[in-house]
Amino acid sequence: MNNNTISPRLLRWLAGVNEFLWPQEHQVDDSSLCFYVFKPFPANLTNSQKSSWTELQTRVLSPFESGDHYFYLSPKGLHLWVSKASLSGIPETASQQTLSDGEHELAGSQYQYRQTWQEGVMVECITITKARSQLSSPEGLDLRYPWAVVSNFDKQLKSPKSWGFVGTLIFVLALSWSFSGLVTLFVQRTLAEQRNQDLQPLANEQIQQQQMIQARAETLGILTRWQSENGYMPEVLADVARSLNELGRWELKSLSWQDYQLSLLLDTGDMDISQLVRDLELLASVSSITIEPFGNKGYYLVEASTNE
Repeated sequence: MNNNTISPRLLRWLAGVNEFLWPQEHQVDDSSLCFYVFKPFPANLTNSQKSSWTELQTRVLSPFESGDHYFYLSPKGLHLWVSKASLSGIPETASQQTLSDGEHELAGSQYQYRQTWQEGVMVECITITKARSQLSSPEGLDLRYPWAVVSNFDKQLKSPKSWGFVGTLIFVLALSWSFSGLVTLFVQRTLAEQRNQDLQPLANEQIQQQQMIQARAETLGILTRWQSENGYMPEVLADVARSLNELGRWELKSLSWQDYQLSLLLDTGDMDISQLVRDLELLASVSSITIEPFGNKGYYLVEASTNE
């Protein structure tokens, strides 16, 4: 991960997360005297050749037979810190933040530095002891966001195990999302079916009420149009209704008049049907009468033909 391509705000956020997940990831050596060398990568150097090239450079560029060194590989090349004594951590100039291009004068814990930065990497760093310091007003080193330290983010991004874990995590999340979707659909379908079952009786009752209202509306329409009907429908209906009233309570379900025949669908309740037949046959306004059971609700269909 090239720090030069990351915004300062994102860099600080990544550093904070890295410090939270891996606290005290590295120790800063601010007391060892190091000299710094920057070596650009040769042209056409492949990634597989960088390791052997870096090992060779660390041996060639170190003047001490039994010294110590620290190196960092940036996209530009090799950055090498060499010390005569053993290092107790990462050099402080490798642990400082990235600076803008140009020359900078900085003060560390025991040493002062004159640095040159180019395209986000330090290409030159001259160490000056404070006793012979020639720097006018150096600024302090900011060690919060190290530029030449490989963070655990970079290590994990390059690890095959990490990519395998990420792939497995994505697969598990996708599988969980699909399973959750199926469960949601199943629950919604079950609730919809249950809702339909709960509403079905109400719908049937409403349909029956609508049919009853429609039948009564048709009957009322016939009664309101009786003056325009052919024959003697009012007289016949009045005679039949009078006979019904004498035998008990009844309820008219539907009424029709066609070709001098009156058809009544009646709910006669506990009425004596045989007596009703005899009474209707004695009516002077009726030439013939038939009474038949209708359906399984105790209804009777009465058809009375008139004398034309």
